[in-house]
Amino acid sequence: MSESKIIIDDSSVSVSLGNSGPQGPQGAGGAAGGGSDQVFYNNDQVVSTSYSIPSGKSSMAVGPVTVNSGVTVTIPTNSVWSII
Repeated sequence: MSESKIIIDDSSVSVSLGNSGPQGPQGAGGAAGGGSDQVFYNNDQVVSTSYSIPSGKSSMAVGPVTVNSGVTVTIPTNSVWSII
């Protein structure tokens, strides 16, 4: 299957589109507090390991997000990665 690539700030960093692969982590943690409500979503700001978004799924992160050199984030054609 062919891939499209988006180059991010460095020629060795790419986000691959249209190629599904192994599933990445299921989510990030929330902020700590005194209550039991789950209002906050926390994510890391650096992608240091290659990940694949599952086919047919949408993923999100709050930016800025840096993809380390040599790391690939794979997004199948029927999936979405939104950075807000």
